[in-house]
Amino acid sequence: MMTIPTFLMGCLPTYASFGFWAPALFYLLRFLQSIPASGEIPGAICFLYENADKKNIKYLTSWTFVGNQIGAILGLTVTVLTDWLLAEFMMTWGWRISFWLGGFLGLLAVYLRHTLIETPIFKNLMSHHHIDKETTKELISNHKGRILWGVGFGAVLAVTFYIFATYIPVYFGAITNLDTFTVSWVIIFLITFMTIFIPIFGKLADKFSSKNMLIYSSLFVLLLLMLLYPFLDSKNVIGLIVLGSLFLLPISCIAAVYPYWVAHIFHPKVRYTGTGLAFNLAGSFMGGLSPAIALLMTEYFKNPGAFSWYVFFWAIISTISYLRIPEKNNHSV
Repeated sequence: MMTIPTFLMGCLPTYASFGFWAPALFYLLRFLQSIPASGEIPGAICFLYENADKKNIKYLTSWTFVGNQIGAILGLTVTVLTDWLLAEFMMTWGWRISFWLGGFLGLLAVYLRHTLIETPIFKNLMSHHHIDKETTKELISNHKGRILWGVGFGAVLAVTFYIFATYIPVYFGAITNLDTFTVSWVIIFLITFMTIFIPIFGKLADKFSSKNMLIYSSLFVLLLLMLLYPFLDSKNVIGLIVLGSLFLLPISCIAAVYPYWVAHIFHPKVRYTGTGLAFNLAGSFMGGLSPAIALLMTEYFKNPGAFSWYVFFWAIISTISYLRIPEKNNHSV
C-alpha cells in the first residue's frame, strides 16, 4: 500500500501535459500512501518491545526512531546534493528517480518482512485464543484513559519535531540570509547529531530511571523555551545556534524513551491499536498542525517567538503525563 503509490508518483504526467489532473493525482497517491504509513512506527515500536529482553528493552525500542531518522538523513542528503549538482536535470525528469527508488526499496521491505516471525507475546495470545476482537470504537471507549496518557507522552516530541523541522529552518534562513543549500546542510547535521544520541539515551534508560529522564528532559525543554523567546525576537544568530543544539539533547532523550512507555501502558491484546492511536493523535493534531499554528501566532502577536507558548503548553502536558508513571517499573502498569 505504500510501495505502489510511491512508485506511481514517479510515473505521473506533468502539469504542462496533463493540467490540473497531474497535481490532483499526485495528491490522491500521497493520501493513499499516508494511510498505511500511520502504522509504520507504532508497528515497529510494538515489534521491538515484544521481542526485547527485559534487560535491554528501552535500548532496543529506542532504535525505532533511529531508523526513521536515518531515512530522513539519507532522503535529505540525496535531495540536497542532486538539486545542487543537477538542478536542470531534476526539473525535467530527475525528480522521478527518488519515487522509483522508493518503490523498489519498498519491494525489498516487503520481502524482508515476509521473513519475520510473530513476537513471543503475540504467539502466546494466539495459543490461548486471547486475540482481541474489539472494534476501534470499543477500544477507544474502554481504553480512552490510556490512549490520552499515551498522547501526552508524545505531545512535546511531536510538536518540537515539526516546529524545528519546518518553522525554525525557514526563520533561521530568513534572518541569516543563508541560501537554501546551506540551511539544508545545517538541518542534516542537527538530525544526524540527534540520531547519534537516541540509542545512547536508550542505553542509559535501561540503567537509570526512565521516568526521571523523561521528566527532566521535558523540564529542560521548558527552560530552553523561556530562553529561546527573547533570542528569537532579538535575532541573535549565535544564541539561536547554541539553544538549537541544546534542544536536541532533551528531545533525543524523549525520543529514546517514549517508544518503550507508549507500548508499555497497553495490554498486549490492544497494544498495536492503542499505540497507533496515541502516536498518530499526537503526531497529527499536536505535531502536524504546529507549523500552521506557529505562523498564525507569529502573525497575530507580531513576534517570531510567539510559537514558544504553544510548545510550552504541550511540554507541560507531557511533564504531567510523565509524572503519572509509577515509580516501580513493572509490566502491570
